[in-house]
Amino acid sequence: MKTACLVLASLGLLLGCSSNSMESQSSSQAESGNGTLSETAVQLTLEMIQQHPAGKIPEFTPLDDQTTPEFNQPASRIIVWFQSQVQEIYDPARQGGAWERDPEWAQIFKSQHTSGELFATRVRDLSLAIIRVRFDVRGDADRLLEHARHDLKRAQQRLEECDAQRSGSRKSADREQRLQAAIELGRAAALLPLAEMVHRVPAADVELVRKMSRQIKPVLRPHANDDLLQELVELARPRNNQIIQAGYEADESRN
Repeated sequence: MKTACLVLASLGLLLGCSSNSMESQSSSQAESGNGTLSETAVQLTLEMIQQHPAGKIPEFTPLDDQTTPEFNQPASRIIVWFQSQVQEIYDPARQGGAWERDPEWAQIFKSQHTSGELFATRVRDLSLAIIRVRFDVRGDADRLLEHARHDLKRAQQRLEECDAQRSGSRKSADREQRLQAAIELGRAAALLPLAEMVHRVPAADVELVRKMSRQIKPVLRPHANDDLLQELVELARPRNNQIIQAGYEADESRN
């Protein structure tokens, strides 16, 4: 249980990005699309961050609800629980409200005529673009998403197989195996939304972060998301002899 909760907690560290490096590379690997950020919006966000005593990109805070997942639930419910937690962590309305209750941030928002929710949205999008820049030097975003989906499907199948064999006289070893399968499912369920967010970062946002790297670097938190970045890189590594069937292929193979 501790393992999955730590993975979930580590997701919140993304939005307080690391200053270790913002390596540049060709934009050909970035996801195409219209940018969610503008240079003006990023500049204003950086100015607001610099007005705060900490002077660094703020981290999204942990959820107020400290409930823990019930790993004895069916696979589908475990997936829903973890993914809803990730969604709530990155909800700008929730985080913006938390910052508005902080006197220092509230004063900055007031002086800039900006809402906490808008600031949180910009911090989230800027942080995702920063981690995409760092990730692209180390891994392939398409493969990251493919592996994240595959791992979730595999973990769900494993837990469902455990549950199909359940009986009232289940041995201690079987219960431990089932718990480990549930933990792995929770981990995979939490990582998929993050992989999707990184994969969706528009090319324009990536290029903007590269363009403004000198302005951005002073507000980056040292080592804030290095562990998470490594988690994503490991997830995206090439895998030998991995065959991922499409849904229709899996259906045909059973006929």
